[in-house]
Amino acid sequence: MPESETTTADWTVAEDASNVSTMRFEANTSSLYDATISFNDTDERAFRAVVDDGTDTWTMYLFREGGTDDRFVVHVGDPSGFDDLSDLLGNSSSCDVVADRGVVDVRAQTLDGADCPALDFADDLDGPVSIRYENAYNSTLDESRIVGGYDIAVNGTVATNATGHPEDFTAPGETDPTARAVVYSVNYRSSYERETVRNVRDGRYAPREEAYP
Repeated sequence: MPESETTTADWTVAEDASNVSTMRFEANTSSLYDATISFNDTDERAFRAVVDDGTDTWTMYLFREGGTDDRFVVHVGDPSGFDDLSDLLGNSSSCDVVADRGVVDVRAQTLDGADCPALDFADDLDGPVSIRYENAYNSTLDESRIVGGYDIAVNGTVATNATGHPEDFTAPGETDPTARAVVYSVNYRSSYERETVRNVRDGRYAPREEAYP
């Protein structure tokens, strides 16, 4: 989140996105909520990324299993539906890795380069989506629930201020996170004509592989 808003727990990153390309998170494992302290509070205290189409919601939680070697955990869905952490870690809706820093690539559906099928959300939603980060900061303990970085590219919109700059981001060249407009895709029509032949074809060129739809 912007440096001026470091105490903001929830943050809408994009709205009305018809396509999502890059969606990647990199975080220090030690910064994530330790689910061994109180597993039943994980759904309320862990960082989560929420993708919402207005009807259905896809939620990804990032937290850790603390111990001698911290385990970075990715879970899709409500963790409160499991009896305990061991039960959750053995489910197909979760992926985990022992590492000081974890890399989650939603488009590639991987955690630290290993397959994580739970990250596929394209079949769960329909139409334009909003993307929101929640529980990024714990005001009671005055600490972040995630320390790291992210990259995201969407075919959509973000709220802008009076100067036309995205209001939830810092200006380009300043402290991360920054935002800038890119050409996401191009729709085109090509035609081929000869004396007795005419061929017209409509197409779309999107240079980025998509995670959604």
